[in-house]
Amino acid sequence: MRSIEGAGILSESTLAIIGGTGKMGRSIVQLLKPSGPRVLICSRDIKKAEDFAKRFGTDYCSFEEAAKADIIIVSTPTDKVVPVSLQVLEGAKTNSLLIDVSSVKTGITNTILKRVPRNMEYLSIHPLFGPHIRRFEGENVLYVSAKPGTRSKVFLAYLTQIGLNVTEVGIHEHDKIMAVIQVMHHYGLLCLGVSLMAYLPSDTGRRFYTALLRRSLNHLDSVTDNLSAVTDVQERNPYAEWARSKFVECAQSLQNLSSEDVTKIRDSFRKVHTLIRES
Repeated sequence: MRSIEGAGILSESTLAIIGGTGKMGRSIVQLLKPSGPRVLICSRDIKKAEDFAKRFGTDYCSFEEAAKADIIIVSTPTDKVVPVSLQVLEGAKTNSLLIDVSSVKTGITNTILKRVPRNMEYLSIHPLFGPHIRRFEGENVLYVSAKPGTRSKVFLAYLTQIGLNVTEVGIHEHDKIMAVIQVMHHYGLLCLGVSLMAYLPSDTGRRFYTALLRRSLNHLDSVTDNLSAVTDVQERNPYAEWARSKFVECAQSLQNLSSEDVTKIRDSFRKVHTLIRES
């Protein structure tokens, strides 16, 4: 942190993670603990928070204590982000920073921003990696700089310094892009999973599985582990219906698999290959 201007602001801060025992909350603990602040884990289940704090070498705290931290990160299920954040704001101290971690911004970021006091900062971030990530370098994080300030600047500088790709977006820009990146992508996987389970004969056994099918099933199984979050984005992203309709429209256009369709598929997969090589 020595190369970051104002690094002491972060290293000397108290950082509370509300929802720190959840999957993403645990990743955030591992991400931020090396930056030097005193990290507090807050959960509705105080015993669970205590157990996780021991495991990660941090402290645990009550909600009231978390709200008094210098930096408060709300990493709860999406439907709880707004009410929890608003409750935090009631007890937050001057010059503190509130950060929410949400994969949809419309209706969340703009709602919270209206209630943020003049003497507080507010960031809305979206880590584009799963809760089981082991190495953060090279991963992407989007953020809405809703109410920036000194703590926000140092916090984002730290993420950049440890190798994350940090990109600023607007509220609606975020949700429009995520409608394709998340909604359309995940919807395709959900449709594949449902279709395979509906028509894959239960008595075929693994002797009939191709290597590609095994990889696909493993990938679908990883979606199962995070299914509630996946379906939550499908419900909450304001552009979700558009994204799903475009997916269905494209699938129907390829239904006959004509020579023109095959050409379109080949062209598309050449682009896929290029994207993979550049990533």
